[in-house]
Amino acid sequence: MGVVQLNQIKTKINEGVGEHVDVGDAKPGQKEALRLARGLAAFVVMQLLDLDEKAAAAAITGGYDDNGIDAVTSMRAAVAFTSSRASGANMGSGSPALGDVEKFLKGFADLINAEFDRFNQKVKAKQSELEKALADPNVQFVLVFAHSGQERLSDPAKEAIANVLKDVNDPIETASFMMLTQAELHAFLVDAVHGKAPDLSVTLHDWGSTQEPYAAYYGQVEASEVAEWFNRYNVRLFAKNLRQFLGRGSDVNDSLIETLVNDPGRFWYFNNGITVLCEKVAKSPRGGTWKKTGHFEFSGVSVVNGAQTVGCIGHAAQDHPDKVSCGRVRHRPLHLARRLPGRLPRRGHPGDEHAEPRGTPRLRRPRRGAGPARDRASHRSEALRDQERRESAATGERVHCRRCDGSPRVRASGS
Repeated sequence: MGVVQLNQIKTKINEGVGEHVDVGDAKPGQKEALRLARGLAAFVVMQLLDLDEKAAAAAITGGYDDNGIDAVTSMRAAVAFTSSRASGANMGSGSPALGDVEKFLKGFADLINAEFDRFNQKVKAKQSELEKALADPNVQFVLVFAHSGQERLSDPAKEAIANVLKDVNDPIETASFMMLTQAELHAFLVDAVHGKAPDLSVTLHDWGSTQEPYAAYYGQVEASEVAEWFNRYNVRLFAKNLRQFLGRGSDVNDSLIETLVNDPGRFWYFNNGITVLCEKVAKSPRGGTWKKTGHFEFSGVSVVNGAQTVGCIGHAAQDHPDKVSCGRVRHRPLHLARRLPGRLPRRGHPGDEHAEPRGTPRLRRPRRGAGPARDRASHRSEALRDQERRESAATGERVHCRRCDGSPRVRASGS
């Protein structure tokens, strides 16, 4: 990455969303620099949330008393806070300053504490929208720091972010952090179409497949290869649900990274792996039917299970690429469009030629708030105990346990 890519990003912003950005408060001689800085924040919001240019520009809150928040928008119970650094002679160089990161984090803390009096009118105009989001028990906060340079965060900046996320995510994981550098920003340009699902070239080890009821493949993939996916496509791998990757700062994700760094050879055994949906599958003839290694092209990929694994591998590779290169992870691509080439199967009315048969099993994400199986089992056990107490009160006998068919075994209350 360098001057050419940086100029392409500038051009895209200035000729697109930058034209809709408000720079009426710019001082003499600073109008274009301000347009570029605010345009970068709007460009990021537009790409991540698949908004049009005017809607993305309306999310801009940068200006005097912005408290470190350059853009804020909420949708689908997700609130995205954005800070961008793209102006001045240092555009495209260096790493984000610790002071800028700390200011951004302070602004985030003030907003989630509803301290609206500490912000400018642009943020106050969104107060009703933000208060509604803050009252939503399912809300997720995504902090995005966009930097036009190539350097990543310093260790002190990472520590400051981790501390804030640890506080906010106790006891429920609610906030995540996303860092975008020049590489990720330029990737948005390469992918031309907003939200376009990426195409992946994947080498599967010890692979196999099944064709019924849908085409599915399974095997192991090098962790370093997964890191390349994340660094190349980042949120586009799971952009349909911005909340899927929670970032560093959660106990689960920190544990994943620790395992990968300290014991990469066993990561495959401890991790559930990655499941993706894809629109098209092609296998290279290289290797023939040999199952030890297979080379595949998966088009239109979307991660539906394992987003935390993908993100953690990507982050671990930034600091410990040598360790990550020693690990593997389970990978399972599903090709649900096999029966109808070019069309994803869907339910429909009787007679619809593109409708899948009624009763066809569907992949479903767990409902938010649904507890682990042991929690559901404990609820069932409590219900049985309540029933046993009622039966004991009615018959004078104490229900001791139940047979497999559900009928009670009893013993005399005096025994």
